[in-house]
Amino acid sequence: MGFNLLFDIGNSNIVGALYQDKNRIHQWRMTTDPTQEAATYCRVIMQQLQPFKFPGNHISRIVFSSVVPALSRIFSRLCSSCFSASWMEVTYATPLGLRFSADPSYLGADLIVNAYAARELYQRDCIVTDLGTATTIQLVGKDGDFFGTAILPGVKTGCDSITQRAAKLQNITLRQPRHLLGLNTEDALLSGSITGHRLLLDGFIREIKAAYPTRSIYTVATGGLAPLICANAQEIDTINPDLMIEGLLKICIEKL
Repeated sequence: MGFNLLFDIGNSNIVGALYQDKNRIHQWRMTTDPTQEAATYCRVIMQQLQPFKFPGNHISRIVFSSVVPALSRIFSRLCSSCFSASWMEVTYATPLGLRFSADPSYLGADLIVNAYAARELYQRDCIVTDLGTATTIQLVGKDGDFFGTAILPGVKTGCDSITQRAAKLQNITLRQPRHLLGLNTEDALLSGSITGHRLLLDGFIREIKAAYPTRSIYTVATGGLAPLICANAQEIDTINPDLMIEGLLKICIEKL
C-alpha cells in the first residue's frame, strides 16, 4: 500500500494531507509564506508526520498545486531534496482530459484541479465556486469542456479592505449574521459580507444556468469559507470543502 502526500498551496494557507492509498491519515494547515526556504517547510512537514511515527522515506508519491509561483519553486526543491518519492506539480499543462477553447495559461492550478475533481467526482456539468482569498466561479462540462471562470474578491479580502479604508469600521470575526439589516456596525458588516456574498453567488449561478439552458448543471461550493457562506444558498447543491484535496488525490493515484 502506498503513502501519498498532497499539498494545496493557496494565497493564505497551505493544506497538507497524508493518505494511505485512498484513506486519509492526517490533514493540516500551514500559513502561506513565500519567504521561507524549502528546508523550513520540510521541517514543518516532518513535524506533522512525526506523531504518526511516519518517516518521510515511506512516502511514495507527492502531488501539489500552487497559485503562488515562489512556492511552486520551493516545493519543487522540497520534493526533490526531502523525499525519495515520485512527485508532480499540477498546472494547466497537466493532461487531465480538460478541453479549453482559449489559451489556458492564465488559469491558476486551483481552477484546474477543482474543474477536474468536480467532473470526475460528480460526472455532470458542474458549476464550481471556491471561496477563499478570492472567490472563483467556473463551469466545466461532464465531457471535460472548460467554459470559463469569474474571479472576484473573497469575503475576508473584502472585509479587510473596507475596514482598512473606513475609519469607523472595525475588523470582525466572520460568522452568520443575526439579522438581514444590522443594528450595529458589526452586524451590518456581517450581513453585507456574508449574506451579500451568498446572494451574489446565487444570482451569478442563475445567470450561468440561463446562459446554458440545455445543460443540467450541478453546483458545488468548496474552499474554507464555503460552509459559512453557502449554508443557506438556494443555488448550491452540495458543499465539499475538500474538493481540491480529493482532486489532488485522484491525480496522484491515477496520473503519477
